Amino acid sequence: MTIQILAVRVFFYGSHTSRSQDYFLLTIVDKTHFSQSRVKVFAGSQDDVNVLQGVVDAAEKFDVIIDDGSHVNRHQIESFEILFPSLKGGGIYVIEDTQTSYWPSFGGGNTETREYENSCMRYFLRLADELNYGEFLDENFSPSEYNKNIIEISFHHNMIVVVKGSNDQVPVAETRNVLALKQSMDFNPEEK
Repeated sequence: MTIQILAVRVFFYGSHTSRSQDYFLLTIVDKTHFSQSRVKVFAGSQDDVNVLQGVVDAAEKFDVIIDDGSHVNRHQIESFEILFPSLKGGGIYVIEDTQTSYWPSFGGGNTETREYENSCMRYFLRLADELNYGEFLDENFSPSEYNKNIIEISFHHNMIVVVKGSNDQVPVAETRNVLALKQSMDFNPEEK
């Protein structure tokens, strides 16, 4: 079985593959001369939709995607939204250097600011909340394709890891019906 890995990097100094890996690399510095049979190097910026789509088109599906690119919050989010659909079920998407969520020069900010609300960290914290969308009581909430296809999000020091899989949830209406039944039975979770 061949593992397909995509790495989004700013710099690249050579190939690191084994016989069981196909390595796709997107780097802003043109290093396409490193391309060989199992290593495909693409030159371009991760904020260029056409470049990202070209990388996706060159592979069937990826097992692992690592975003260690510009670390600009907007780039991290947009790259995820474009690349995540090309990840296989059970695949892993890693965003490195998420400390830039707190740095204004990278589009982040302190946690109480509007800039932070648009940061990579805040984006993935919202998706983490939405892992449980089946229990939301908001009648207007409609799960996105990300909600339906993310089974795990973990937060580490300066890193976020997302695992893709089917996140089929109990329909929200059924959750509301169970809650209404419990309320009609005078159910009070505060009572002992």
